[in-house]
Amino acid sequence: VVGKDGYTNDGIVFPGVENIPALGAAMDGPYTPNMETLLSLSPDLLVLEIIPMPGIEDLLQQLEGVIPVLTVRTYEPDVMIESFKNLGKLLDRTNEAEEFINWSVQTRSMLEGKTGNLSESEKTTLFYKTSWGSPSELMTFSDDMSYIPTRNKVAGCINVAAELTSQGGWLAQIDPEWL
Repeated sequence: VVGKDGYTNDGIVFPGVENIPALGAAMDGPYTPNMETLLSLSPDLLVLEIIPMPGIEDLLQQLEGVIPVLTVRTYEPDVMIESFKNLGKLLDRTNEAEEFINWSVQTRSMLEGKTGNLSESEKTTLFYKTSWGSPSELMTFSDDMSYIPTRNKVAGCINVAAELTSQGGWLAQIDPEWL
């Protein structure tokens, strides 16, 4: 890994992340990297997580013919399998990718077996802090983000931020007092 987004800064979740150059500032959004910084790193490939946020189309257009891009969607349970298969092939880690996929499918099935019949009153109320940003930054998603309702179902939870006004499901900062 030669570069990262501007959001992934949590050294507890990602040890050593502070040593990887950021391609842009978090406040600019994940799809607005500093192109000079990106090009100076001479990447062989850009692995780009596709999330429904502004700027993705413009970035893909900017990168066309400049840097090879592999788009993945590892957060959506229904399409993440294809993304991990592609990553496994590309990185010559097909066996590891298959092991992860099998573990993921089995874990989801096990969880749904335990949570699938919970009534609303039996569900846990949850605040999901994303891994982006520092531990003190309270970023999350409303249920407008495409995969969050599935996550809620599998986890047997109710998202406290479900109905907050968001940018396509993304909430950049939650007021700690509200929480």
